Amino acid sequence: LRGEEIGPYELEFIARGDDKIRTGLVIATPITDSDGQIDHDLIMVSDITERKLQEERLKDMIVELKEAKEDAERANKLKSEFLNMMSHELRTPLTVILGNAPLLTDPGDLPDSPEEIAEIAQDIEKDGQHLLVLINDLLDISKIEAGKMELNKDSVFVKDIASNTIESVRLLAEQKGIGIELICEPLQVKADIVRLKQILLNLLSNAIKFTTQGKILVKVFKEVEKAVFQIQDTGCGIESKMLAAIFEPFKQADSSSTRKAEGTGLGLAITKKLVELHKGQIHVKSKPGKGSTFTFSLPLDK
Repeated sequence: LRGEEIGPYELEFIARGDDKIRTGLVIATPITDSDGQIDHDLIMVSDITERKLQEERLKDMIVELKEAKEDAERANKLKSEFLNMMSHELRTPLTVILGNAPLLTDPGDLPDSPEEIAEIAQDIEKDGQHLLVLINDLLDISKIEAGKMELNKDSVFVKDIASNTIESVRLLAEQKGIGIELICEPLQVKADIVRLKQILLNLLSNAIKFTTQGKILVKVFKEVEKAVFQIQDTGCGIESKMLAAIFEPFKQADSSSTRKAEGTGLGLAITKKLVELHKGQIHVKSKPGKGSTFTFSLPLDK
């Protein structure tokens, strides 16, 4: 057992009894005679159960610290990407606004035709609205994260809200050749009208943004004691590896500065939080190249 060298050896063992499990350690030290031959072993047995438990706790702590470090590094990376993306999102419309403003403020630089003036004003308005959306998203996520988002709930007819929200984005969809269809049961929910519109608007805007052909179908139906909303598009879809992350703040399927879609990446995170504040749930199903279906539910107004 010892090989050629003479020296102590040790062995751990598990002892079971009285519904308890203990860990023991045997240390055997060979005792030699005057000729250097092993005469007998001196054996010591000790209970090292507590020591083993402490070692396991220490291992768990090391694993937790490592995971916390990795989470912090991931969070820092996401925030850095978010800040880089936000600088791009803010700089682009500001460049357009500041570049066009002198053409309207200096009489000597005014375009000759009213059509050109109207076109410049439209560009400024469009990019101003884009900046407003960015700022509102940042304010909303800040309120939600701080737990200061308050809802003013009232009895709401779902069809009215859904119809009004669809009409507000219909022109944008038609400009891309996309149709929007609504199938809605006569249901009522207890909700904050402004925030319910915001939920639907975020999901519809996303559907339009990522759809180039086909149509968007909005369905609202009763399921048990809930009103279920489905927004189904025929867009580019989402990779399966990204589905679990799209509702996280500061995370986008494409966060590079060359991405095609504009936005803060906060829309779906805000949408999820607003649904949850209404005591509802939201999830998504998607296939790349086939489209996505976002489904959320809200309790019915009894």
